[in-house]
Parts: sequence; structure tokens; C-alpha cells
Amino acid sequence: MEGYPPNLHHHAASGTAAARLLADFPFGLATLCAKWFTSTATDFTMSSPTTTQNSDSPANYTCDNVNALSHPFLYLQCTYDALPTLSTADWCMIVLPIAVYWIYSTFLFVLSYMKITTIELHKIPTDQKMRPKNKITVSHVLKQVAVQHALQALVAYVLAILTTEDGEGGARKMESVPVVVMKLVAAALMLDSYQYWMHRWMHTNRWLYRTFHSVHHELTVLYAYGALYNHPVEGFLMDSIGSGVPALILDMHPWTATIFFCLATLKTVDDHCGYALPWDPFQRFFRNNAVYHDIHHWGKGRLYNFSQPFFTFWDVWMGTDYEMAMQKKALAKAQQSSPSSSPELGPITDIVDLIEPESISSTVQTSSHSLKTTAVRRRARSGTVTLVNTPPGGTTTLKRAESTEWHSDSALGSSCGDSNDEEEE
Repeated sequence: MEGYPPNLHHHAASGTAAARLLADFPFGLATLCAKWFTSTATDFTMSSPTTTQNSDSPANYTCDNVNALSHPFLYLQCTYDALPTLSTADWCMIVLPIAVYWIYSTFLFVLSYMKITTIELHKIPTDQKMRPKNKITVSHVLKQVAVQHALQALVAYVLAILTTEDGEGGARKMESVPVVVMKLVAAALMLDSYQYWMHRWMHTNRWLYRTFHSVHHELTVLYAYGALYNHPVEGFLMDSIGSGVPALILDMHPWTATIFFCLATLKTVDDHCGYALPWDPFQRFFRNNAVYHDIHHWGKGRLYNFSQPFFTFWDVWMGTDYEMAMQKKALAKAQQSSPSSSPELGPITDIVDLIEPESISSTVQTSSHSLKTTAVRRRARSGTVTLVNTPPGGTTTLKRAESTEWHSDSALGSSCGDSNDEEEE
């Protein structure tokens, strides 16, 4: 084994059979693999070069004078040795969010594949007439997600190095429970704020949408694997940066950052699962859930519900909450068509109470925890909705024109695909 760095001789002599086998290969990455799998405590530096007759031998180089062009593998080895040692928490911060994504999405995907009746009863309807089908395969989605995870792991590794103190991984003490909770809440608010405006910008800027964000919207019928089906640039800007920056700003301990990244990952996967599961805590306690995000993925709903992954306060404040926007439009249209002699209408629920049951031609079946149907509006531009005056003491009802096609606006967004409504925006 002449011509190899001295540490390789020592590694091959004291390591396992696998280490000796790897040491027989050219120096560089094989040596790193041997070190990783054998977990030896060998000093892996090259500070004591040996002299040989061949001046170009790697043994004549140290990490101080190695040339990256002439000996790229040796240069990578020296670079790796110069990096800080990462703790278990650091490695968990890098690996666990990715593992959680694949485990949870696979679990939900298998449930959908098994077609269990008690599960299928809570499947979000995707058979609307105006809703297009997915044109991409599951295998294509998996490849794209794998690319994003590779980029995510690299960003997390850099984050781990930046947060390691004095080159000693795990030197920090774990934060107390109240501090962890406060940091998680603050990070969730920061992530939601960043992603709302970035997400909205991706929709309002035509170039950004066509170049990057349209990739994610190739999925109109959602399933769990597609949660991180993005263009790599969008994945880096929206997810990696969106989660990493709050962790840096809040100076999170690696374990705290691991919890935050895993929660954000679980929530994102859950929002794309395609099921409104009443026992799911993410859907039970968060209004921004699978039903809410499903509206955003097709038809007119693409102009609403930009908030992700936890809360909806930005949509509420900025008027992009789909359900609230439809309620306001229905109320405004009813008030505009109402004669001056008609009584003033109250909240949108009053309008619903005034509608005769037989005037509704179709409804959307939702699970027990889903938001109830809140308004009825027209789908055809030629149709009108008018208030009919009755003699004193009578009731005021909503009357539909004969040419109007009626549908129910619910939390499932059954009218998102109305092309006429999109033109009216």
C-alpha cells in the first residue's frame, strides 16, 4: 500500500475487514465511508506526510498544501476533516424531517390505496365537472420530492454547522419546556408570514407562477406524496429558507429545531393528504387543513387560501380567505338586487335561512367536522338572483332565474372551477 497517506495504513491495520477492503481503493471518498461505517477513533489527519521517491504521491501532501485540481478526493477528505463534529441532535435535525415525510406520506398513501370504507367516507370530493385530473405520475412526483430532500439536507447541514458552538457539537444545553414552546409558536408565526407572502407573490407574478409555482399546481387532485412536489428553486425559497431562517433568528437548539421541522413537515403532508379525517389533530384543531388547502389547488380557489402551513390569519386580514370572500360577494349581490322597500339583510347566515329548501338543486356531502354550507350563489353569468317582495306580514325569499345553475359553496370549494367567476375577478 505504498503511496497512500499514513493514516490509511493505520486504518487498514486496525479496522474491520470492510475497512481494509475500502482502504484498498483509491484514497478519498472510500476512506470517508470506511471511517463512517467502522466508527473508529483513528486520528484521520494528514499532518505527518511521508517521503517517497514519487513527488506526486498523495503521501507528500498535507491538508495545508493539497491541490484541489490535482487531488480532488484528497481535498474533499481534508475539507471534511476540517468541519465541526456534529452531535446526535444535529444529525437528527438533518435526517428526521426527511424520514418523517416519507413515513407519514407512505402511511396516508397506503390508506388511500386500500380503499377502507371508514376512511373513504372522509375523502374530499374530486369529481367536480370543472376539476381537471392529474397529468403527472406518482413516480415523477417521487423523483421530484427526492431532489428537494437532497437540497433540504444540504441546507440543514449548513444550518447545523452555523449553530454548532466552538466546533463541538452538542455543547449547548437543551432549552426549557416553556422556552421551547415559545420558540415553536414564534417560528410558526414567522414561517406562516414568510410563506403567505412568498406564496401569494408566486401567484400574482405571472413569470414566477409559470416558471416555478405551476409545477406544484400540476397536482389538482391531492395526495400525501405531493406535499413537496415543487420546482427545486421554489422548494429552496419557500420551504428550506422559510423554515431555516426562523431557526437561526430564534437561535434554536438542534433538538428544538428538529421538533419544529418535523411538525412543519407533518402538517404540510397532512394538508395534501386529500382526506378530511375527523380524528386527525392537525385537521381538528387547525382551520388551515386538508379541506382548506384543497380549495386552493384548482379553479377559482387558486386566487385564495395562500396561508400555509399552520394558521389562516393572513388570509383573513388580506381578504384572500375563500369562504369569507364568497360570503361577502353573496351578501353584496343580494343587497344590490334588493329593492329599497325590502328589509335590511343581516349576516350571510340570514340569507341561508331565507332560502327555500326546494330551491337548492345540489349539495356537497362533507364529513361531520367540515364547515357547514354557508351560502348559495349562481354559477351561470346569465342567471340572476332577486328578492321577491310580498305583502305586509309575508316572508321574503330568494328566487332564482330559470337559467341559473345552482351549486352549494362549502368548505370543499365545489364552485372553484367556475370559469365565468374567474373572468369576473
